[in-house]
Amino acid sequence: PLIASSDQHWHRLQKLVARHRLGVSVAVLFAGLLLAYAGTVTWQSKRIAEQRDAARLETAKAQEISGFLQELFSNASPEVSLGQELTIKEMVDQGSVVLEGRLADQPVLKAEMLDNLGGIYHSLAEYTDAIDHYQRSLALKDQAGASAASVAATLRQLGNSQRGAGEFTAALDNLGRALTIARDSAGFDPLALAKIYSSLGVTYSELRDNAKSGEFHRQALELRSQLLPADDLALALSKADYGVVLH
Repeated sequence: PLIASSDQHWHRLQKLVARHRLGVSVAVLFAGLLLAYAGTVTWQSKRIAEQRDAARLETAKAQEISGFLQELFSNASPEVSLGQELTIKEMVDQGSVVLEGRLADQPVLKAEMLDNLGGIYHSLAEYTDAIDHYQRSLALKDQAGASAASVAATLRQLGNSQRGAGEFTAALDNLGRALTIARDSAGFDPLALAKIYSSLGVTYSELRDNAKSGEFHRQALELRSQLLPADDLALALSKADYGVVLH
């Protein structure tokens, strides 16, 4: 009886659809469009929320950087420095002190600014200070779960400063770590990988290991030749580095 009843209901439904084929088709089409619209709205809402959050983050970063720079340059004013003209290193030292008390709730941004200060110290050949800032940056990035690309970039910069300080074993260790991250990370920027190869090439060159130096410079040149225009400065420097090793 139950099966018979089900068959009767199914037969009635078929007759109903046959009589009102156009109406049923429109209803089905409308329902499909409604579901598709609901899915599109949900996706768009998610995208809008993500873009809004990203914009808020960038605004917060800009405000923090602006506040940092204002405090840094106010400390360098004649009223605060008692009329003494500060050297670049003294200004960077003050910037480091200012940064220490800021961005406790934004470790990734603080790490990026430590990287920037480390870069300035490196350019001034103040390698010990540069190393300290890069190591502090890495500690923050580790705690915050920063991206592989960001960690690899800091490891490369740290290795370069350690090479400048004559700490070749530590330099090769951190450059090797950067290379491992780059090779193991899907979608890693090939130009960033080329920078790691170049750093390793320079380090081995200073150690008088021309075979390894040449291999890393060759790999850097290969990537840059594929991705950069012929008149790019980085490509020209890469050719020069490889040429020096070959001759």
